[in-house]
Amino acid sequence: MQFWVNDAYGEESWKLKLKDDRLAEAEKLQKERRHRDDAVKLVDCLQFCDKTSLLVAEAALITKLNLASKNKARSFFGRAERHRNDLEHSQLDLAHGTSWEAIIELVEKIENVIRHSDEAIEQEVSPLRGGQNDLWAD
Repeated sequence: MQFWVNDAYGEESWKLKLKDDRLAEAEKLQKERRHRDDAVKLVDCLQFCDKTSLLVAEAALITKLNLASKNKARSFFGRAERHRNDLEHSQLDLAHGTSWEAIIELVEKIENVIRHSDEAIEQEVSPLRGGQNDLWAD
């Protein structure tokens, strides 16, 4: 997600797209991490939901990632974030409130988006590499 935020927005122009409170949260986290001597860029401090809103705002990214529409992209990233949070917080029952079939479907969709992301990156860097299309190993 962060690759595509950097690619789409470049020199922190993404700051203009975030709400003030979300930007303040990222700046607060950056300050805390720098206090611990972490050399960290502001984009490194964005939360999943911030990256989602930035990606969904760019129609070209939705197409590159094969997400069909803004609403479907928003729904997909929302489901992925909820599952990520469940994993991060070590929930005993990862299927609580859903089903294993739904989780498997989500994981397959995540794999599909990652595959499309890799293919889009290959297309962008291929001309820079003399037409070779082997950035990622199979």
